[in-house]
Amino acid sequence: MECEGLALQWEGSVEVRAQLRAHKQLVSHPETQKFCEATRQNCVDNKAILKPCLQSLHVTPGFRLPHLEPLKREITLLAEKVGLSLGEHGAYKPAVELKKLLGFIKRRAARKEVTKERVSKHLVVYLFFGNA
Repeated sequence: MECEGLALQWEGSVEVRAQLRAHKQLVSHPETQKFCEATRQNCVDNKAILKPCLQSLHVTPGFRLPHLEPLKREITLLAEKVGLSLGEHGAYKPAVELKKLLGFIKRRAARKEVTKERVSKHLVVYLFFGNA
């Protein structure tokens, strides 16, 4: 997956900037979790961050997930532009969390799993497959 330009897309998104102000982290998760686990609810909560990634993943042959280094560069670039502190782990932790969320969505979409909540099903179909 091509990661170049993700930082600009994130920075240009009103939803992403609001999420960064509210949670002070790129990938949000419940306070009871130490890291963002790959769950349906965490994917829905991070839809603004995931949308540009899924659009890029959609045009990637074989839907290959991104490598961590380019993803870390984009996260670092975004953090510098918006003044976000990445903490002791730097961009590594959010990059891994983001990649896990993308992998979760990719698996669910490949299996065409249907969830009870219509919103999340439509979100996955829209984000991953576009307007198909």
